[in-house]
Amino acid sequence: MIKKNLPPATIVYTGDILVDTIIRTTYFNEKTLYVDEAPKDDEMFVKYIKINGFSDHHRIEKLLTAKGIDPLMIEDVFNVSQRSKIEIINDAIFIVMKTITYTNNVNNYDYVSFILVKDTVISINAKSENLFQSVLYRIENNTGIIRQKKAAYLLYTLIDTIIDKNMSAVKEIEDKLTVIEDLALDDELEDVNSVYALRKELNYLRNSLSAFFDVTSKQLLLSHSALTPDIIKYYYDVFDHVYKLGEQVNNGKESLRIIYEIQMNNTSMNMNKIMQTLTIFSAIFIPLSFLAGVFGMNFVEMPLLKFTGGFIVFSVLCLLTVVGMIIFFKKRDFY
Repeated sequence: MIKKNLPPATIVYTGDILVDTIIRTTYFNEKTLYVDEAPKDDEMFVKYIKINGFSDHHRIEKLLTAKGIDPLMIEDVFNVSQRSKIEIINDAIFIVMKTITYTNNVNNYDYVSFILVKDTVISINAKSENLFQSVLYRIENNTGIIRQKKAAYLLYTLIDTIIDKNMSAVKEIEDKLTVIEDLALDDELEDVNSVYALRKELNYLRNSLSAFFDVTSKQLLLSHSALTPDIIKYYYDVFDHVYKLGEQVNNGKESLRIIYEIQMNNTSMNMNKIMQTLTIFSAIFIPLSFLAGVFGMNFVEMPLLKFTGGFIVFSVLCLLTVVGMIIFFKKRDFY
């Protein structure tokens, strides 16, 4: 769906696939964990609200409004076709990212938005329910330091998970490009559409992280009060991974350019071979046409016309001409 002629802060889901809404709330600190059950002293806990699917948009809107999220930010949550970005409104951090995951060699595009407000982190994604399963596992099993840190560290963990998935996607794309490049070098690449599909995926991944390449957005995020000195180093690590991912995407696009050039050269070479073959055939038949024209002239007296073996002599002459032309072209390395 496309938003058109609607006032600001109007909730419209712009995607094409509606997945059932599943909301899971996890409360945790270093010692205690609650799932979908609010503790009495919930201000002592970090809260992670995981929302998957946009089918029940009224429920999502009500939850976000109750958390004091700005209406414009709620509007952007449902606008899954927008660009990736980092915004801060009313001291709430809002981050939009996109990712590609592969299931049985089929790519799945997904839109993800994160909101950090006070001690609560909210993740909203359009399709994959298991997108942050690894993070939930770490929280539930108290693995690493995630339960020792505040909400800003949880936000970092979720962002890092998306970046890791995108890096895995780029690795898979690189493997496909290697195979395609080998096929192109051997002039055996038949499915050209696969090249354009990979180009689309690389552009999608590049655009999915565009906000992290923007200096202003980066400074805006790093200057937020929630990013304390013990946390901010992890965000610098995120930016480092983003730059690495950007280099991998650029390398992939360079490989696509090389494959395109190889394919164009192969097409040109094949066309040259066809033209070369046609030229050789044309050159062979030119003297044959000349001989046929001479012997087809309506002269009353002409050698061989009244000779009994004239046709045989003419046929042998044509055959010798063809053989002679082929030998001539072979010695000149025309083929």
